[in-house]
Amino acid sequence: MVRAELIRRAGPGRKGLELWRDGSLIFVGRGDSNFLGWTQREDGASLFMNNYVLTEVVCLFLWLTTKILPLATPTPKTARLYFGVLGAQGRDVELSPHPISREFPYISRGSKMEMAGKTFSTDFQLKNAVPEVEAFRLLKEIYNF
Repeated sequence: MVRAELIRRAGPGRKGLELWRDGSLIFVGRGDSNFLGWTQREDGASLFMNNYVLTEVVCLFLWLTTKILPLATPTPKTARLYFGVLGAQGRDVELSPHPISREFPYISRGSKMEMAGKTFSTDFQLKNAVPEVEAFRLLKEIYNF
């Protein structure tokens, strides 16, 4: 507990999770090769994001969201999930060239996405939500950006 306002769990230097009294559930993770990225370009100009890890993190976060939010009083009917890259300092984020499915475009090596300041979101009904379906919707927004 932090100041009776939130519950915080943090992994040393890698990731953190916060659950606030107002129902906000926040996950942060490193974008470098220690967590979400494959590597950083030698020139330091861009990060190379591992789309498989990104997919797993989004799916697990949605799973956690669908388990925790129904426990709130009153129980929310809808949830909104945001995804963004913070602290990129103007660097590009390159997505892995490996396709996830036919629904996602094939992103070739060298294809870049400027992620600094961009936020993607999805809204969904909490009752009977399927975490993987909602994760897929959010990932489609990110990959079709």
